Amino acid sequence: MFKWEDEIEIRAIRGETGTTECYYLGLYDYYEMNLVKKYLKTGDIFLDGGANSGSWGLLAASCGAKVYAFEPVPRTFKIMNEMIELNPNLKDLITVNMCAVGDTEGTLLMTDGD
Repeated sequence: MFKWEDEIEIRAIRGETGTTECYYLGLYDYYEMNLVKKYLKTGDIFLDGGANSGSWGLLAASCGAKVYAFEPVPRTFKIMNEMIELNPNLKDLITVNMCAVGDTEGTLLMTDGD
């Protein structure tokens, strides 16, 4: 485990780019993540579609935003929930949903890994 931006706890997991990018690169989508940090504020709503391990949602919650995260892959959904549990001060700001988001209702085949 390590401290990421704004004292967010992250557990780097070998082979899981959503967590290892935080470790090796810090703000791995540097410009976009800094934009979130600069403009997102308490009371804003942040939608995180394809939330992966939850780093974007955690970053948005650390700004005070209410986060609605969507992750359809069970293994990654579990990792995202583990990351949220490591940050109890942000937990109440994040609502997680194990589903995909799109413009039509239906069922899709999702891949996990290679």
